[in-house]
Amino acid sequence: MALEKTYKVIKKLTKVEDDEIRLYYNNLVLYHLVKINNKAFMDKIFGDVDEFGKQWRPLKPITIKQKKRKNQLYGGRVAINIRTRALREAIKPGRFINGRYIPREGQFVEVTTTSITFGIDIDYAENVHSRRKILVPSKEGIIAAKKSAAPQFEAYLRRRGLL
Repeated sequence: MALEKTYKVIKKLTKVEDDEIRLYYNNLVLYHLVKINNKAFMDKIFGDVDEFGKQWRPLKPITIKQKKRKNQLYGGRVAINIRTRALREAIKPGRFINGRYIPREGQFVEVTTTSITFGIDIDYAENVHSRRKILVPSKEGIIAAKKSAAPQFEAYLRRRGLL
């Protein structure tokens, strides 16, 4: 795995230690991935471009009128993909506690020593995602999340006396 190439640990690890470190790393990367998704989502709700150069198509004028009439506003403004706010809440990051990512309601996560699975578990999320991508592409997101998580992971390895 890339961990050995990127982080040179100073001692040979037992299988248990290696698994603990990989699980910590994957949970940390997931936490940063969710933060990146949240920021990208928030960048796009008012028509802006996210850090990956993605933008949602604007709402149709009729949709804007309907949202205003129904008072479906977010911060006093008409927002894309915000109606009940359930999707908005599911995009927000959970918590990273004791090396584990604790998901928010509406999130589906599975973290192992070799994989990370993240999704939004809201009934209509898949339909919304098919029209306006609510999650950043995996490859771009993982690369950005690994870069963002690196300083915190290095500090963790130092605390364990491994760097």
